[in-house]
Amino acid sequence: TRLHAFAKCLHVDGLCDALVASLPGAAGGRGTCAAETETKQRMSAGDVLKMIEAQRRLGQRVVLSGVDVSGEYLAGYDLENADLSGSCLAGCTLREVNLAGADLSRCALDGADVVGANMAGCVAKDTDLAGLDLSVCVLTKADLSRSDMSGRMLKGVDLSGCVLEAARMAGCVLEGADLSQSTL
Repeated sequence: TRLHAFAKCLHVDGLCDALVASLPGAAGGRGTCAAETETKQRMSAGDVLKMIEAQRRLGQRVVLSGVDVSGEYLAGYDLENADLSGSCLAGCTLREVNLAGADLSRCALDGADVVGANMAGCVAKDTDLAGLDLSVCVLTKADLSRSDMSGRMLKGVDLSGCVLEAARMAGCVLEGADLSQSTL
């Protein structure tokens, strides 16, 4: 998988070989995301933490694109500027997670708990945000183009500087929301 190839290409004092060996699916098994039919590499919260630590230690951007971490408890994790594009985060606890500048494009987030998450400057293009409680998230300067936020309570939410082009917002309550400098 891409994750194995990435980890193996690092080869820093055997760190990555040990990391790859510790991942579920290292012997060939793979998980699937219920929200999508595409097969994804399954990772536990512990695996995610190992990848974050290894990639940060090497001064690299955290790359977890296309993985399945559905249902995992990731509250408080620092995923600033991480590439999570195409990942399955369905049912994850993402409370108070730092997703500032992260790429969440095409992520499956149904049933995820994002209360208090910092999503400032994140990219969530083509992402279904309709089932999420975004009322206490930081969303300033986020690129939410073509995302689905239908029916969300966004009363008083700071959406300043957001890109909302072609975003589906039917039934959203935007009373008191700050849309200054946003692109609609």
